[in-house]
Amino acid sequence: MSTYIAIEGPKGCGKSTLLERLPQRLRDYGMTVALLCPTRPIPEPHPLERLAAGSDDDALRERLYAARSNYHARRVPQDAQVILGDRSILTSYATRWGRAPAGQKRQYIARVDALENLIGLPDHVIQLNVPEAHLLTRLQARHERNYGRHDETPERLRSVLAAYRELRDRGSELGLGSIVWHDIDADAPPAVVLARVVVRILGILGRSGGKPREPLLACRA
Repeated sequence: MSTYIAIEGPKGCGKSTLLERLPQRLRDYGMTVALLCPTRPIPEPHPLERLAAGSDDDALRERLYAARSNYHARRVPQDAQVILGDRSILTSYATRWGRAPAGQKRQYIARVDALENLIGLPDHVIQLNVPEAHLLTRLQARHERNYGRHDETPERLRSVLAAYRELRDRGSELGLGSIVWHDIDADAPPAVVLARVVVRILGILGRSGGKPREPLLACRA
């Protein structure tokens, strides 16, 4: 049975940099790893991808991200030891969390679940934590692209951070089951963050640190 581990955190936390190396690092320890990326664009032609390009229509974006989530969830291998999530349905909860009235959070979660009905909740969440000021500095340094700027203001960052805290603190009350959250200090060089996350995942899976196995080609040499 697979263990579903999602990497979560606000924009600028270093998630993308971490996930460039984390899957292979886990494979070096002999694990089978499948990557689930529910927010990644659909690689096949899809009308919602075309319609939402450059659009500020929030309802359209919500439908697009639901389509992406279901597309990728449908295709993830279920026989891997680890399903490693580049975000999860929790990201969808957090994105519009502040817009749901305080007394209607469970109804809001149920609505997202109905839209993204093929993706389950993660067993574990690795939350990458970076001080807000450092997050803003990192985001301001992203000169190479313009997409997603509406999610990179101080107000949006604070809203998302507050949403993650509430999802974590009230998870059982909100019907989110028994997700186990793990805090990682990600305000460090990428190699250090990678090492911290690998150690944490080895602990989740009940493995000792040890050494990664030698690559097969090296063994044959």
